[in-house]
Amino acid sequence: LPYFSASNTTAKLGIGSTGQVLTVAAGAPSWAAAPGGLYGDGADGAKTISSNTTETVPKIFRLTTLTIQTGCTWTVKSGTLILCTGAVDIQGTGQLVVAADIAGGVGATAASSPSLPFGQGPSPGGGNVNYSRETSCGGGGCGGNGGNGGIDTSFTGGGAGGRAILPMVGATGSGGGAGNSGNDSGSSGNGGAGGGLAGLYSGSTIAIAASAKITANGGAGSAQSGTYGQAGGGGSGGIWDIGALTSITNSGTIEAKGGAGGNAVNSGYYGAGGGGGIVCLTSASITAGTITLTGGAKGSGGAGFATTDATAGSTGVSYSTTAIPATYRCF
Repeated sequence: LPYFSASNTTAKLGIGSTGQVLTVAAGAPSWAAAPGGLYGDGADGAKTISSNTTETVPKIFRLTTLTIQTGCTWTVKSGTLILCTGAVDIQGTGQLVVAADIAGGVGATAASSPSLPFGQGPSPGGGNVNYSRETSCGGGGCGGNGGNGGIDTSFTGGGAGGRAILPMVGATGSGGGAGNSGNDSGSSGNGGAGGGLAGLYSGSTIAIAASAKITANGGAGSAQSGTYGQAGGGGSGGIWDIGALTSITNSGTIEAKGGAGGNAVNSGYYGAGGGGGIVCLTSASITAGTITLTGGAKGSGGAGFATTDATAGSTGVSYSTTAIPATYRCF
C-alpha cells in the first residue's frame, strides 16, 4: 500500500496479518487488531495477577496484556473467555485455573432415602437409580470416557461412565454419579465435580513458563461412610480453548485430568474415575509441550466386586491446529 510519509516522499505498507484492519497511528497508515474482534478490544486494560485471585462469576475479559506472576494462581469460573490484544505471560510457578464447578450427583445419606444419581454436564456419570446397594457409580466423561461402576454378585446396572465428547460450542466437563445405601444403614458419597470450560486468546503470543500451569481438572468423588452405600464417581476433566495470532509456547504444563473415584469402607463400594478433558491449541506456531489428560483412578476399599470391577477413566484428547485462529472452538 503506497502512501506519502512526508512531502514528496512515497512509502509502502506491506500486507497485514489475518484479522487485522487498516488504521492510522502518528499520522501514518498501519495495521492493528480489529476492535472487538477475536482478541477483544483491550477495553479492560492490562491485567497482572500478583496474588491468588478467584473470580466468582464467569465473564469475558477484554485485556491488552495478561501477566500471572510466579507463585500466584488466577482461578476463573466455567464459561470465562479471556481475550488479549497483546501478549499473555504465565511466569515462574504461576497458574491459570478454570474451576471444577460442573456439579456431580448427590448421594443418599440414609437408608431408603432418595439420591440425585446423575451429575451435570453433557456426559455425566451414572449413579444408582434404585435401592440396589451392590453396584457403584460411574465417572463423568469429556475428552475420554468416564469409568464404569462396578457390579457385585447377581446385581446388574452399575452406574455407566459418561461417554467421550467432541469440542463444540458450550461443551464442558461433566460430574460423576452418586448412589444409594439400599435399605441398609450407610451414606453414599457425592459425585466429583466436572472441570469447567474456559478460553484464552491472544492477538500476540502466549508463553507458559517451565514450572507454570494452565489447568481444568475434575474433582474426586467423595467417600462412602457407614456400613453400606456407594462412593461417588469422579468428575471429568474440563476444556481449555487456547489460541494466539503469533505463537503458543508451553514450556510448563497444560492439564485437564479426570477426578478419582471415591473410596469405600466396611461393606460399601468404591466409585469409578472420571475421564480426561480436552485441550485445543490454535496458532501459527505451536510448541505444545507437556499436556496431561489422564483419566481419574478408580477408588479402593470396602467390599470389592465379585462380578465386574469399577474402572478408571480414559485419557482425554488434545487438538493442535497450526494456523492463525479464525474463530473460537468452544465459544
